[in-house]
Amino acid sequence: MRERQATVILALVVMVASVGIWSVYANEGADDIRHLITSERAADRRQAEQSILDTRQREIEALRRVITSPIEKGEQFYGDTPRNTAIRLLGSLRAKEAVPDLIPLLAPQKGQGKAMFSLMLLPHAGEALVEIGLPAVRPLIDTAKQEGVEAKGPFDRGQQCLRTLVAILGPEGTEHFLKRSVEAETDPAKHKNLQDALVLLGKPRFVVKGLVDLHNSKYNLP
Repeated sequence: MRERQATVILALVVMVASVGIWSVYANEGADDIRHLITSERAADRRQAEQSILDTRQREIEALRRVITSPIEKGEQFYGDTPRNTAIRLLGSLRAKEAVPDLIPLLAPQKGQGKAMFSLMLLPHAGEALVEIGLPAVRPLIDTAKQEGVEAKGPFDRGQQCLRTLVAILGPEGTEHFLKRSVEAETDPAKHKNLQDALVLLGKPRFVVKGLVDLHNSKYNLP
């Protein structure tokens, strides 16, 4: 408990510091950063660019510490929690660095309450991975390949990987990537898991309209 509190406090300190830096850019320092970005000197422009990128990276690392902090007993999977707030922010930042941290959170962790079922198409981590997009595709396929997509209830991580892939790639794109993975896979167990994923993908009740709508809205498709 104390370890988690210390982790969250440290992350919040970094985030507050980052917000302070952005506030400087947005207020008193706005003219300075604009001056550097529009400078004729390449060194000034690179300095401004690097400062902004460094700030973004510090924010991402702080948020990653929040989402990987120990689970508190009874912490809700779908609830309005600090962890889920950090998950949403990582999606908004399109933080591909956080993909390995987000995939485990597609399913409740040990000790995490899951009684409060949600009508969300995807859990918070799934929505964040959809925002991140293509950098999440291969890790999602690898997880489904490793864990399988057997029906273990609504919180099965393998199935959530497949649902998230549909929201990122669409049904046809997901089928294409899975077939390529099947052709390349030599491990019998992983090969079977990929074949099972293709079978599940073809079931009408699996690819619900909402997942397709989510994919289309992400890429402004009709």
